[in-house]
Amino acid sequence: MSYTSPSRTTVGLEFSYNIFGFSANPVPFELVPNQAFKKGQLVCLGQPGQAATNCLKLKPFVGGTDQIDEEILVGVMAESIAQADNPSDEVTYGLVYCNPGNIYRVSFTNEEDIQGASTQADKTKMNLASVTNANNIRGTLMYIYEGPGAGHMKTITAATLMTGFSGLGR
Repeated sequence: MSYTSPSRTTVGLEFSYNIFGFSANPVPFELVPNQAFKKGQLVCLGQPGQAATNCLKLKPFVGGTDQIDEEILVGVMAESIAQADNPSDEVTYGLVYCNPGNIYRVSFTNEEDIQGASTQADKTKMNLASVTNANNIRGTLMYIYEGPGAGHMKTITAATLMTGFSGLGR
């Protein structure tokens, strides 16, 4: 049975509730000037090694450029702020959800149903004929519909076009 995702547009991380029962209450933080911020986007503090004018101001967390182990994540933007509304000659504040008890939901798009068959006795490799770019599926979550692992999700940790993908995480 194939999974069909609901047709809705994601805005990134969406505040759902607080596990301690507190209301959302986003907090204003000073923003790095001349940057756009999107609602639902992770934000982090600028590092002391950066320009003194941007030190300890919030900046968007950019996957692929910023690293989770090197940045100080603060929270999730509660509002969108256009670059034009955040000029370099003014101090701009943005509302951020920063309570560690907050629970967020995120929707996903571009899911794809692919049938695959395991090729090893230990069931850690699978051949997928329709994968055209192995780099695009690393880190992808895979939901298993049928067989011994039915109902489980795995993370694809390694992939090659010749052998399918392997390294299914827990």
